[in-house]
Amino acid sequence: MQRLLYIAILTVISLISLWLLEHPMPVTMQINGYMVTTSVATLTLIIVALAVLLIMLSRFLSLPRSWKLKHENKRLQQSLDTAGATLLAMANNQYDTAGKHARKLEKLQHNKPLSLLLSAQAAQLQGDKRASLASFEQMLALPATQALGYRGLLVMADKAGDTALSDKITGQFAAVCPKDGMALEHQLHQHIHHHAWDDARNDITRLYKAGHFSKQLRDAWLQKIMLQTPEIHTKATYRLNPAFVPAALAHARQQQGKRQVEVLLNHWKKYGQQSALIAISLLTHVPVIEVYHLCRRHLKPHAHQADALYTLTQAALKANQLPVAEFYIEQLLGLEQTRKALQLKADLLSRQGRDSVTDWRDKAAIAPPDPTWTCQGCGHTTEEWSLICGNCNGIDTVIWGIAAPLSPPPSPAPLLPAAG
Repeated sequence: MQRLLYIAILTVISLISLWLLEHPMPVTMQINGYMVTTSVATLTLIIVALAVLLIMLSRFLSLPRSWKLKHENKRLQQSLDTAGATLLAMANNQYDTAGKHARKLEKLQHNKPLSLLLSAQAAQLQGDKRASLASFEQMLALPATQALGYRGLLVMADKAGDTALSDKITGQFAAVCPKDGMALEHQLHQHIHHHAWDDARNDITRLYKAGHFSKQLRDAWLQKIMLQTPEIHTKATYRLNPAFVPAALAHARQQQGKRQVEVLLNHWKKYGQQSALIAISLLTHVPVIEVYHLCRRHLKPHAHQADALYTLTQAALKANQLPVAEFYIEQLLGLEQTRKALQLKADLLSRQGRDSVTDWRDKAAIAPPDPTWTCQGCGHTTEEWSLICGNCNGIDTVIWGIAAPLSPPPSPAPLLPAAG
């Protein structure tokens, strides 16, 4: 189509030129006092020649720009090919090759987001902390990679266990990127470590407003924070997440007399969480005989379940109701022979003055463990939940479950966190 247009324009120009040659018309012009006489055809040729000269001059002047653009396109294609080769080497665990390609990419695209990101990733895979640190610090200078730079520095500080440096980076990160999820979560953990509960509640609100926390997650975190400050416990705190057993225990402790035990018994009947029944033993202001009668009243209809049988046996033992305890422990052992069940049997035999106590305690020592509050970070176990692990200071790492042996350290993995 473009060629046809050019042919049509040339045809029109040729026809006009032929017509002017056959019909010469004189043209007289006065230039600086001189009279110049020429024909229309000659004047037209002069104008056309000047136009062609201007076009050629424009093209000539634009050549450097064209060459530069061509060079940049070639360099961009090389950069994309090198980036692809870097990612492929990473995927194939060829870390040295990935580092080589990343350095080449840095030369092609110096201080560009993609080159900095891949350089940092390759350095981490090679275990080169100094190069990783340099890449992350360079990222801070570019708005497009600033958040990733702070993320990488934070992860490195956390891996090194440098709390002071982590706190410093967190403050800078939160100031520069006030809505970044990682910055807000680190700030939340920082305030929890320092027991700054009011600030921690504000952090949770900001995380929710920024879209990083759902309403359910916000309520669960608010409840955990409020559980650290018993003076502000209210029924509304418990209602934020009524299924959470530590909240139920805190709510029970605010009650009077037998109502404390009933809160936990009703919680178990509603949610079926074993830890609610275990928590009854943590109530110290209710007479043991009253606990025994309450457990029998509420749990006797559920005496076919191991959780109920364990609690009934324990309550009977504490209340010195040995025949009842013996009745329930035999039913419990018929269902399961866990460590706590076997230990209860040994305690009962000890109270009865039997000779086989040692045998049962030996069985309990090698029996499968029972669920308890366990830190996912270090494996530390405790009778009662806490927001901060008393052994490793991990935050929100204590869950109800069976303590598993700690696995060996994993192979080196990239420190750079995901952008989301």
